[in-house]
This record gives sequence, structure tokens and C-alpha cells, in this order.
Amino acid sequence: LPAGLTLSSSGVITGTPTSGGTTSVTFTMRDEYYGTTTTKTLNIVIKASVTYALNGGTGTLPTEVDHASGETFQTAVSTGISRTGYTFAGWNDGSNTYLANATYTMGTANITLTAQWTINTYTLTYNGNGNTAGDTPTAVTQNYNTTILVQTVGNLAKSVSGTASTFQ
Repeated sequence: LPAGLTLSSSGVITGTPTSGGTTSVTFTMRDEYYGTTTTKTLNIVIKASVTYALNGGTGTLPTEVDHASGETFQTAVSTGISRTGYTFAGWNDGSNTYLANATYTMGTANITLTAQWTINTYTLTYNGNGNTAGDTPTAVTQNYNTTILVQTVGNLAKSVSGTASTFQ
């Protein structure tokens, strides 16, 4: 029997399964009156649960039905979930990361698929606005929610109608 289930001497199965899987139990019954014996096999299929966790994200938590070991299903799409400053990168089962709508093969244990997020990066690019001399600062790329120190350069110059302007 699957872990967590017991079979009494009177043939009663009790308990709560702790893992998924399929187990066959064979019963042999003898009819003393007619002197016959009948054997029956009972296949017990325990399905494991699939849950999703947003890992800091917000939105509607995806749901999934329970699956027997070896069954496949498609992981949830990322529609309806988000995390400010991050891009959805897939679902992780503790060992591997699967893209949205990927085929997942169920094992015997309950699983939680946890959202994985990649932090967004932003680039600050300086524009000399038509400068005719000097250098603009180098572009800076930073992760979401980090501080960017604005660089200053005192040697930009621009000629306007024959007049030179210096920016400091």
C-alpha cells in the first residue's frame, strides 16, 4: 500500500496517503459453501497535489488539479501575475525551472511550483543635446530600485548662432 495507508486483517484500508503513486492489492476470497476461490486485484491510484507560489508577485494564483505519478500537464502561463520591477522567468519545483506552458511530468510527491523572477535593468543614457565639443558621461545600467548617481561633466560646449556656450 502507499505510505500512510494500512490494511486491517478484516480487509479495511484506512489512513491518509503521504505520497502519490499506484499500488496493486490482490485479494483472494474463498466461498466455503460452493468451495470456490476468487482472486481480484485492486489498483489504488493516489494523486499528488500541485500548488503554485507567487514568490513576491501579485495577482491571481494559478491552480492545477491533482495528478498521478507519470501524468503530464502544462505549467501555468504568467498571465494575471506580476512583480513590480521584475520579469517572469518561469516556475521552479525546487530542482528545475520550467517556462510558462511547459510540459511537466508528475512525480510521486506533492509539489509547489514557485514563480521565478528576473530583475529588470534600466540604462541611463546622457544626451549632449547637440554639443559641438566635450564629452557626455558614459551610459549607466542599473537594476530596478537602485540609486543611480547622475554624472556631471563640465566640459560640454555648444555653438549657438556663432556664440559658444559652456555647460557646467
